[in-house]
Amino acid sequence: MKRNVGRLAAVMFALSILLAATPPQEAVARQQPQLGPHIGFIFDGEDLLLGGQFAIPLIEQVEFYPSVDVYLPDDGTLLGFNADARYMIPTQEGFSVYAGGGLNLLYRSVAGISDTDLGVNLIGGAKTEMGTIHPFAEGRAIIHGESSFQLVVGLNFVIATTSP
Repeated sequence: MKRNVGRLAAVMFALSILLAATPPQEAVARQQPQLGPHIGFIFDGEDLLLGGQFAIPLIEQVEFYPSVDVYLPDDGTLLGFNADARYMIPTQEGFSVYAGGGLNLLYRSVAGISDTDLGVNLIGGAKTEMGTIHPFAEGRAIIHGESSFQLVVGLNFVIATTSP
């Protein structure tokens, strides 16, 4: 388990170097669909997680935000499916913080025994909105029978742009 923490720290450090080296680009409109990968750590099981998310603008400053998490526990399989909405709070040009929530479905399988648990998410984070690559950091509280907290960092890539 401590090995996982070291791996996560190394990956987060490499990602921060990559993000710091990304040259700023012209700001794109906030209302663009985005897709991207993330990596993180869930604290109750002390496991790394890999995943992806899709941000679909609904109305000004509100996005539908589905995501999937593949956890890397020592034993068995653990998957998380999230259907969230997030409210973007602009703080300055090119940067936003957000808060939101939604539903979480956790699927576990260990030694041939599986279980599915439905819960609620509460999320908060920050992201840049410059260019077509938007780095972010996010915290997620997963509230159900066995509540947990996870931190993730990732990238969102704008997948559609509109002309001015």
